[in-house]
Amino acid sequence: MRRLATATRAGSARLQAREQPSRDRRAQWLLDLQRTSGNAAVTRLVQRAPNDRPASTDVADTASAGPKTDIHARVIGVSVVNKRTRITIASGTDQGIEVGMKGAITDSSGVPFEGFTIEEAEGRLSYATVQPTVDEVNTHSKVVIGPSVEKLGEQRATADVHARVLGVSVVGGRTRILIGRGRYQGVQVGMAGALLRPGGAEGEDFTIEEAEHRWSYAFVGATVDEAEHSVGVVIKAASSASAGMDDKQF
Repeated sequence: MRRLATATRAGSARLQAREQPSRDRRAQWLLDLQRTSGNAAVTRLVQRAPNDRPASTDVADTASAGPKTDIHARVIGVSVVNKRTRITIASGTDQGIEVGMKGAITDSSGVPFEGFTIEEAEGRLSYATVQPTVDEVNTHSKVVIGPSVEKLGEQRATADVHARVLGVSVVGGRTRILIGRGRYQGVQVGMAGALLRPGGAEGEDFTIEEAEHRWSYAFVGATVDEAEHSVGVVIKAASSASAGMDDKQF
């Protein structure tokens, strides 16, 4: 037993002797790193030594990527909070919905009508604030939340967009029209269009000057009466100047 203990102590001493130069070299290397790169680099390096194993309490630093497919749900409540329309959606954290996710109210055919961001989520319910009035929301009671609406309002239409003229005004001596389609329907600034005369023939040309969520604006070379008596407009997808955007039609 004495011989075994002596051999063990001798082996330990030889191991320490071999490790000491390596530790000295590492210490010198850390000092050199500190001189050249500063304390922050050394701190990051030694926060966990290479041979350390993760503790049982370590948690992987992974952020939620959200749902990989769309979540379809119904609006089951509408209220007015601080003069803004707030909707209650019949899906929540139990269905994978999280605060910050993008969604949209859709019409009866599933086309996005108004976008929103989830502000609160719990169990089987989530909440968001939207621009439409209570009456408008009551006529559009379905929503979609997920990747298909992440870039809502950034895409351009891939087919011609037909719309109504919602208003006509005179700005700076020029006739300006308010069009009932906007970025949510794929209308972007720079797209060309034309007034539609009774019978459907194309009239005066125009270029979209401004586009909001659900409507857009353009100046036309027509009188106020001519614009008011038009049967609508056509906005031509092939003329979009918004290069680089995804070709997706709403």
